[in-house]
Amino acid sequence: MTNVPRPSHPDPTAREVVVGLVNDGMALGVAVRGVELAASLGASIRFVQVVPVGLDPTERAEAESATFAAGLKALRHGKHRGVTFESPAGDPAVVLVERSSKAVGLVVGQDRSSDDTGPGGTQVGAYCSAHARCPVHVVPRAATSNVRDQSHWETAASGS
Repeated sequence: MTNVPRPSHPDPTAREVVVGLVNDGMALGVAVRGVELAASLGASIRFVQVVPVGLDPTERAEAESATFAAGLKALRHGKHRGVTFESPAGDPAVVLVERSSKAVGLVVGQDRSSDDTGPGGTQVGAYCSAHARCPVHVVPRAATSNVRDQSHWETAASGS
C-alpha cells in the first residue's frame, strides 16, 4: 500500500463505500460492516487506514499489514464490486471525511468516550457524522465482539 492521491473513477456513477480504520481494536468489526454495506448497495470498497504523520517505514508497514489482514478477513462476509486499500497519513477524522466525499457510505467505529480523541484531537466517529457528505455508519464497540450480530449497527445520515 502506498500513500497516493484518491484515484478518480472513470465511471461517474461508480458507487463506493469507504471503510475508515483506525488503531482502536475495532478494525475487523468495522471492516465486516463495510463489506456488508457495500454488498447491499452494490458498491466497491475502499479500506482507508489513516496512520500518524511521521511513522517510520517499519511502523507504517505493520499498520498496512494489519489493515490488509482485517480487510481480507472481512471480504469473506459479502460480495463486492472491487476493493482498494489506502494508508494516508494525517488526522483520521479529516482524512476520512475527505476520502468519502463522493462515497455512498462511510463506515467508522464508535468513539470510546467523549474524551476519546484521535491524533488530531478530534473524535473520529462524531466528526465524520457531523461533516461527511454521505451517510455515516457508526459501528458500536459492543457490536465488534460479534461481527455477525447486525442488530446493533447504527446509521447517522449526514446532510449534503
